[in-house]
Amino acid sequence: MSLPLLRAGLAVALCALAGTAFAAPQDDGQWHGDPRGQYRHDDGKPDWQRRVEQHEREQRHRERDQEWQRRQQDELRRRADWQRDRDEAWQRRQEAIINRQAGYRVYDTGRYRHDHRWERGRRYDGPIVVVRDYDRYRLRQPPHGYRWVRGDEGDYLLVAIATSVILDIVSR
Repeated sequence: MSLPLLRAGLAVALCALAGTAFAAPQDDGQWHGDPRGQYRHDDGKPDWQRRVEQHEREQRHRERDQEWQRRQQDELRRRADWQRDRDEAWQRRQEAIINRQAGYRVYDTGRYRHDHRWERGRRYDGPIVVVRDYDRYRLRQPPHGYRWVRGDEGDYLLVAIATSVILDIVSR
């Protein structure tokens, strides 16, 4: 082989190896610091002390997470209570609207009472107390398909059995 060819081959080999020399680690392969020169793992503390500090950091993280979860549960409970109160208030308003439309008044006894007087031609939707001994109360015999009913204010109403429409009213 000629000398110039040998020199060229040697030059190529040296150039190829020069690139790998810069990439090779310059120390023992351990990480000793960041680019700012702060040595975090090589602080001179014994291993047991670093383990204790790590355990304390993990404990603080766990406590912080548990506190966050507790606050989240409290918030969910507060929202559920608020929603339940809101639903109950809505239900009370709806019942008041229905009772007002039906002409009922709510008393402390918990029973409903009609606010209006009975009229002929209206439907009777009060309590059903059928009067069978109409002669005793000086009422005429009801026609076929009708019956006497005692109203909630002491009135006697002649009511159709099938439709509950008031035909006659006797006040006493």
